[in-house]
Amino acid sequence: MYFQLTPVGLHCRNVDERAIQTFKNHLIAGISSVNPTFPLHLRDKLIPQALITLNLLRQSRINPHLSAYAQVHRAFDFNRTAPPGTKILAHVRPEDRKSWAVHTAKGYYIGPTMNHYRCHRVWIQATNSERIAQTLVWYPHNMKMPIPHTVASSSLQQTTSSQPSKQPTRTPISHK
Repeated sequence: MYFQLTPVGLHCRNVDERAIQTFKNHLIAGISSVNPTFPLHLRDKLIPQALITLNLLRQSRINPHLSAYAQVHRAFDFNRTAPPGTKILAHVRPEDRKSWAVHTAKGYYIGPTMNHYRCHRVWIQATNSERIAQTLVWYPHNMKMPIPHTVASSSLQQTTSSQPSKQPTRTPISHK
């Protein structure tokens, strides 16, 4: 059996540790994009969607023309997913409510349902439980694009303050 030791603290050489670091970064990015009012105790409900999106981004090692997800499962229907933790209103069917009751329930999107046609996994606030819903109204929150202010402002100042450069004058070439 052959093995190679790596220096202490150098995790980029170990393939398994690199995969764990990639997943952690992807999950943290997904949790960072949730609605500010999303309950933090529901973070574990976002892991299945993080696995799906990460495998959609990874290339298959068997067939480089497919994603890792498509290689194992099937082609993914992108109409089934949305940003995790998005605030929603889920339609409550007439059989499940009283005649004069509100027709929707407030909640959060937590992932796609892989075995149901055009349905979503949602967390309903009133019941504190997960539900499969077919019809949703989405309320995404506004997020600012992360741009370093020093780079953006300095490049903008350079662009606006610089004088347009003069074109060099061309002299015709004379053949003697």
